[in-house]
Amino acid sequence: MPSAKVPALTTLASDTADEVILEAFDRDGAVIISNLLSEKCVQDVLAELKIESSDHVSPNPITALAAKSPTTVDQVILSPQLKRLLDARMSKTTRIWHGDDKLYNTSRPYLSATVVFETAPGEKAQPLHRHDDIYFVDHPVEIAAEIWALIALDDQGADGEAGGSMVDAILGSHKWDEEWDPSGHSLASTVMKRGDCFLLHGSTVHRGGENASTKVRRSLGVSWTQGHLRQEENQFLAIAKEDAMKLDERTQKAIGYNVNPPYGGWYELRDPITYLQSEEKVDKTMREFLDDQ
Repeated sequence: MPSAKVPALTTLASDTADEVILEAFDRDGAVIISNLLSEKCVQDVLAELKIESSDHVSPNPITALAAKSPTTVDQVILSPQLKRLLDARMSKTTRIWHGDDKLYNTSRPYLSATVVFETAPGEKAQPLHRHDDIYFVDHPVEIAAEIWALIALDDQGADGEAGGSMVDAILGSHKWDEEWDPSGHSLASTVMKRGDCFLLHGSTVHRGGENASTKVRRSLGVSWTQGHLRQEENQFLAIAKEDAMKLDERTQKAIGYNVNPPYGGWYELRDPITYLQSEEKVDKTMREFLDDQ
């Protein structure tokens, strides 16, 4: 039965032992790691991404952070602590036979998405959803198909500069099956300082919180998925862009220049087919979920 008590997320110091962080993560499907990024690192990220105004959202989506923010790479994508936590919950080792030889292979998590989430003043909360729905997994999952690290770029929450929580989540919902029903379940809301990290299981039911303040709320989002969830032959490297542009659109989509609903494989938060199109044909609408029916 749903609890009448308003739940609270667990917040742990960044020097907490991995097993303690994982215990909270396994129980709730999310955990806050305080001060993952120092104030200097947050300032460096903002400078590298040319984020200056707290009054307006950026005119274009801020994505592809590995090519734009060395601090994001060094402190988040290559973070030894995050790597240990991700390996512990996303790596998978299998045994295969190759003729008479018995081989062991380990699939380790790799980078999936990087984006700065911006919530404008007055923006309402998102609908509840699961991030790992893009991978068509059957819930509950044995091994996480996706994990997000969401890092506050400003003070957020009840007393934060950017009013409202970054994320509202139903604790323990990563253990639910496909027929989940949020009714009667209370939401736990993030209260975070700049540099705090919200580690989110891809199966956890959640939403982006509303922004009741007069300032833009920003969060640095980095996600990882299981390393085997990809094409066997990397078509995007095998076929040069100029050659791909000469193909008809049906072929372009067949080799991977399309989103898989609800929105797997996006480019700048748009359908990647736009990467091959002339400027006048590009649909620049940014979406999060599609219904292909």
